[in-house]
Amino acid sequence: MGKTFFDKIDRERSLSQSREPKMIEQLCRIELAADAPSHLDIPWCEGLGKKTILYVLEPGKSIVWPLNRTRAYFGPFDLEDEYEKTTDEKKIKELRDIISTEKARYVNRYDYPRSREGQPIGPHRSPDVTISIIGADGRNEKPVRLYEMYGLGEFDDYQFDHKPTVEELTDKYEAQLRAKDAELEAERRAMNERLARLEGKFDGAVAGSVATLTATRAKATTKNADPALV
Repeated sequence: MGKTFFDKIDRERSLSQSREPKMIEQLCRIELAADAPSHLDIPWCEGLGKKTILYVLEPGKSIVWPLNRTRAYFGPFDLEDEYEKTTDEKKIKELRDIISTEKARYVNRYDYPRSREGQPIGPHRSPDVTISIIGADGRNEKPVRLYEMYGLGEFDDYQFDHKPTVEELTDKYEAQLRAKDAELEAERRAMNERLARLEGKFDGAVAGSVATLTATRAKATTKNADPALV
């Protein structure tokens, strides 16, 4: 009797849990540029005691990874869009710290080929990859090319006369984000000013229309009035 009762409770609990909506982990498509000089080997270990898996990315080919793993390896490729849309100051600061620090970590990990004196003697070693988050419909969302996002390859403006530390790179990326903040704020002010002018024009047009309609009605009333009452 007791066993049957508890079996029933366990079954109902399991059914209830199975009906709960499950969070589906977002996936990313990572594609290596077709003109990449060679393939890219990515050894990945999920954690202590786990087996290391070697992923091989061929030029022009792609692999699919979970979003969290993609961020952990390639940095915050998808967070700048969120940064631009955020207005909460606390959240902006948190995102700025994450983006600048993780960008610096990624760029420093690959680094440039260097001379004995520490001077760069070639382009940055980062692979030229483009990452897209896969939407719920299976389509690739807005692709992000790391070279453009991180200022590498043809977008590189290397200005250090030595191998930069992570702290120096972090400061560099923070300065870029603050410049972006100023640009976004200027865009917001310009938009607000345009909206204010449009509202002023609209209010003026409405006021003019109301005045014209009132005058027209007054004339019509006077014209149609009984002469004996005028």
